[in-house]
Amino acid sequence: MKNPILIIVAVVAIIAVAAVYVYRSGTNEVLVSPTPIESTTEGTTFAWLFAEAKTNNLDGLPKTDIFLTITYNHRSIERLVDTVPGGCSLLEGQIFEGDISTAGSVQCYAAGFGQQYRVTQSGNVFIVERKFFEEALPDITPPVYEWEAVSEFSFD
Repeated sequence: MKNPILIIVAVVAIIAVAAVYVYRSGTNEVLVSPTPIESTTEGTTFAWLFAEAKTNNLDGLPKTDIFLTITYNHRSIERLVDTVPGGCSLLEGQIFEGDISTAGSVQCYAAGFGQQYRVTQSGNVFIVERKFFEEALPDITPPVYEWEAVSEFSFD
């Protein structure tokens, strides 16, 4: 007779794989914002949109595409700003130093690691900047990351 422990382990492994498949097949929607989230300042409109990324995620973690549309001086530019693991949301009332307060700030997060986004302006150029952040244990201080430009919207 075969080893009963090996049979039990095989059955448990098959059930676990089937359960993960059923769970994942019902949670594929990561559409955070079905319509753009808009804000306006002095004739400039900012509209953030978060949508499920159509990527092959080998790690099983859903990814989100971050889009931003800026309308300035009656011209609009829409761009894919970034694709990140996990989900994103607009930070209501959160203003980072140096950002355009009415552009809105975005935070994305998954599994202890995340990104924050802000919009700054230099003349007729709007710059989207990203800053990483990490969770930490009470006795460990996480690293501090600097803001870095990830996209520019030039209205020259």
